[in-house]
Amino acid sequence: MPLLDITTITDDQITQLREKFFKFEGEEDLDAESNVPTKYDLRDVEQFRSDDTTVRFFLSHGKLDIEEALKVVKGCFAWRKQFGVREIDFDAFPDHVKSSNGVSIHGTDKEGRRIIWMYMNRLKRTKNDVEIWSRYFVYHLEKLYQQRGDKRLIFVNDMTGIGITNFDYELTRFAVNLFENHYPDLLAFQVTIGSRVNQV
Repeated sequence: MPLLDITTITDDQITQLREKFFKFEGEEDLDAESNVPTKYDLRDVEQFRSDDTTVRFFLSHGKLDIEEALKVVKGCFAWRKQFGVREIDFDAFPDHVKSSNGVSIHGTDKEGRRIIWMYMNRLKRTKNDVEIWSRYFVYHLEKLYQQRGDKRLIFVNDMTGIGITNFDYELTRFAVNLFENHYPDLLAFQVTIGSRVNQV
């Protein structure tokens, strides 16, 4: 199915989704000052209030179904607050993670879409530090998300030198889940290069 051109989404559709989202009656644990559910980060809520492009991506992800898009907004915002997306500090990562260059953002395709690269052979992790590497990937993806404008991005999973014994299924699934559930309609397409492993 071809990707929806988000610039074709109407102001009326944007307004409908916003109005649905901001009806917080019946919600538990509302912030006393903002009247926004505490399960959401106020910065995400304010971005949704003021940035039409953000709303358009949610509508596109929901296939222009207002109720479906609303579920995506609520689920995404709750996850972002729980995961602490906006609190991730690059300097807080261990030195071996910061210096790994395991994820980078560089290049664009002919349509001007930016490219995020994950180099699997540089992610030297143990079975106990998947959360650190997951947050490292989200740190870079969030930077790109905030700079996206009205363009989607391309994800390149570079698996050069990776085989069955050292393929990171857990981190790969995490990345796939991000695009499917937490970064609405952000992905134009994914490319896997250098692979000797069947894709998950």
